[in-house]
Order: sequence, then structure tokens, then C-alpha cells
Amino acid sequence: MGILNNSRHYLGQRGQYLTFTAEEDETVVNFILGSYITRTNIEYLSYSTNGGITWTKTTIPTQRTSLTIPVTINAGKSVIWKGEGTNVSANSGASKFSCTKPCSLSGNIMSLLYGDDFSDKTTIPSTYAFYGIFNSAKITTAHELELPATTMTANCYENMFNSCTLLTTAPKLPATTLANSCYNHMFYKCSSLTTAPDLLATTLVNRCYNYMFY
Repeated sequence: MGILNNSRHYLGQRGQYLTFTAEEDETVVNFILGSYITRTNIEYLSYSTNGGITWTKTTIPTQRTSLTIPVTINAGKSVIWKGEGTNVSANSGASKFSCTKPCSLSGNIMSLLYGDDFSDKTTIPSTYAFYGIFNSAKITTAHELELPATTMTANCYENMFNSCTLLTTAPKLPATTLANSCYNHMFYKCSSLTTAPDLLATTLVNRCYNYMFY
């Protein structure tokens, strides 16, 4: 791990890195690397707690291994994330974020795959790219999360918010071209959800909305 100087940061929702904002002091946001993810999937993951002025970078191992990146922030403070690769998660041994206390979620999820050059990206480069990425996290709101892909890949958002029991608001889902199981179990067991996104696709595919709000 190391500190990188980088004054490049973004304003505006589409150009904002994936962001966790703490609602209570001493909140730990963890990235937990899935057991099937190696550098062939994602080369590195970096976080910043000062708006992108400096970054702490973790290079992903070449061999399968367990890895947790913990970041502690206080109420009203944020941690932003970026990475570069094809998929940050996988069907088995999925990677995911967790937070020990309630957090809100915002920014553009593409910053996990496209580094600094994510703001205009609408293509998900692989299947299972974000599978279970926020599964069971203590996220309260996600209406400011940007999921800008216009065409889905198979299983790309499957289980994304599965068992996020504190989640009250969902992000917009602008995609009009679906893929098998793309939203499968996406909001499964989100028992506090009060608003749901519009589903814009006019042609459905196998299991695309399977148990989406079960």
C-alpha cells in the first residue's frame, strides 16, 4: 500500500467517485476482496478521505487470497474509491463493501473499474462485474448512486443490495438493454425500501428481474 498524490477530483454526480458518507462517528468502511478475484480481474483499488487530493493504493495480489481494506471515518465525512479492471466481483467468493455503522452511498460505480476516466463510461466490461458488491452493508440511501450502464451484462448487478435492511431509497436504473440475471435478487430482503426505480426496458430476458424486490 502507498500514498499517491493526485489533485484530480470531480464535482457533479456523474463525475463523482463512488462515495460512502458516514452518519455516525467511528464508522469503518471495509472493502473485502473476494477469494476468486486476482489482478487479472482488477489491478488495484484506491481510496481517499480528502476528496481525491491524496490516495491510498492497494495493488491486488496475483494469487487468490483474502484481503480487507478498512477505512475509518466520522459522521459527515466521506471516503471515495477508484480502481481499474474488468470486474471487481465474481459469482463465487464475491468481493463486497461493508460498513460497521449506517452510511449513505453516492457517486459513480464505474470509478471502481475505470480509475480516473470513468465519468463518461456506460459499458460494463464483463459478467458478474458488481455481483453482491454491497451485500448486507449498512447503507441507508442510494438514490444518489450512479449506475450509468445502458446495456447490461449477465449477472452484473445480481445481489447488489441483497439484505441491505436499512436501505430506504434505490438508485436509478437507466439501462434499456438487459442480460440474463442482470438484476437478479438486486434488492432481495431490502425490508426498509420505500422507493423503487423505474424499469425502462421493453424487452425482457431470462431471470432479469428474478426476485428483484422479494
